[in-house]
Amino acid sequence: DDKLLIIDRYQDQGEKVSCIAQEFEYSLSSVFESLLPQIRKFSQILFYFKEGLDYPKGIFNAVTAFCQEHNIPLKVHGEFDEAHMKKDQLFFTVGDPDLWQVLKSSNAKQFELGEDIGILSHNDSPVKEIIAGGITTFSTDFKLMAEKAADFILTRNHTNMIIPSELIRRKSL
Repeated sequence: DDKLLIIDRYQDQGEKVSCIAQEFEYSLSSVFESLLPQIRKFSQILFYFKEGLDYPKGIFNAVTAFCQEHNIPLKVHGEFDEAHMKKDQLFFTVGDPDLWQVLKSSNAKQFELGEDIGILSHNDSPVKEIIAGGITTFSTDFKLMAEKAADFILTRNHTNMIIPSELIRRKSL
């Protein structure tokens, strides 16, 4: 069991198996709490979450619990629809195809990100850093995850580590 390392999503394999995993539910709750003043600028959250895909259920649980706790209107959609694009909405995308559609539609309507609409997206990338002045994201520190995995490979020391999601604030929210 000093040869097996589970990486990405936590699956309890007992104490003998090493694991370096992402955590969504608790981390995202903290992200949302820190963004509460910005979130309250908008009338509701439109959350794009596709059932049946490999989207982490912890994200869904955290968003719905947060909105219920803070009495924030939430609409969950399987995919973006042009009819959703109205001012005063906060768009929360898990998958990038929905993010690209939100950006395309907001650009066509000449909405200003962070003012007319807000956007929060899962998993950071260099494109999200530069597109449209920057998209606010929450993301696992994949560099840290890779470093810890490399350390396991080199040392074979048992590990059981959860890498939390971090907020990266940019213009879109």
